[in-house]
Amino acid sequence: MFKKKKYVKEILSRLKCNEQGRVTRWDLYNAVTNYVSTAGSRLRPQIDAWLQNKAQKILKTPITQLTEEMVKLDDKKTE
Repeated sequence: MFKKKKYVKEILSRLKCNEQGRVTRWDLYNAVTNYVSTAGSRLRPQIDAWLQNKAQKILKTPITQLTEEMVKLDDKKTE
């Protein structure tokens, strides 16, 4: 979903796991929106909008499809 390491690093640093060590879609959504809100002035408007769209997609897309997208991105990196 996120191609630039900079965004991935920032979002992952904001993720919080639950008691079972899992991350919910709400956790991921909150991490993305937290990054956008705290880095908003440093982000270009296009990047801000792109990240907001990704956050919305996290909530709207079934988790199986999100997982498939993440796997596809990993496969492209290994090629």
